[in-house]
Amino acid sequence: MMKKIISFAIALLFTTIASAQSFRIGPAARIQWSGTQAVNNKMGWAAGVQGDMTFGKENKGLFLDAAVLFDSKRCESVSAGYSNEHIEVYYKYHSYGFTIPVNVGYKLKFSDNFGLFAAAGPYLNIGLGGKAKQVSQKYGENGLLVGEPTEETVSSNIFKDKVMNRVGCGIGFKVGAEVFSHCQVQFGYNLGLTNTFKGTLDKDNKEQTFIIGLAYMF
Repeated sequence: MMKKIISFAIALLFTTIASAQSFRIGPAARIQWSGTQAVNNKMGWAAGVQGDMTFGKENKGLFLDAAVLFDSKRCESVSAGYSNEHIEVYYKYHSYGFTIPVNVGYKLKFSDNFGLFAAAGPYLNIGLGGKAKQVSQKYGENGLLVGEPTEETVSSNIFKDKVMNRVGCGIGFKVGAEVFSHCQVQFGYNLGLTNTFKGTLDKDNKEQTFIIGLAYMF
């Protein structure tokens, strides 16, 4: 059964490539703000390679694109409250890994130098590593800060220590413009379908990521 599925997937891939009007590939990079309902968004980045295949007419029609991106994501928990010593505690998370999005979209080209597009599709996250730090900040009786905050690493590998799930998936949406037939500017939003954290944060912590990206297609 598995051999039949793999054979069908390969046949579908070659059929799709054969029916495509054009195929392009090029570098892609983006800045992103990732978080969940349990943690606050912080800015990260991603970079890699993107490819696309266009179907239909030259100036408009369906397209399929996919990318392999190495990414770095950061987020911070909300305050865990104050102890009897007036110490506020919260956590910082930094993860890195691969994101693999696959999108189906529609483009409309207005001239040789300008076009618009919109696309949506699934994506897969594969975590490689990362750290979690506990941040402590002391306050005086008057509510003012006392000294500098202190940081302590509580996990040197958030996936191995089961702080975060290593593999996740979701649905991505993006719109953008292509200028001079090569340069793309993209604005996107990813909505996770799987939980990001394990343990005490295992509820309502699906990933939400806002994206601003650039790509150059050859």
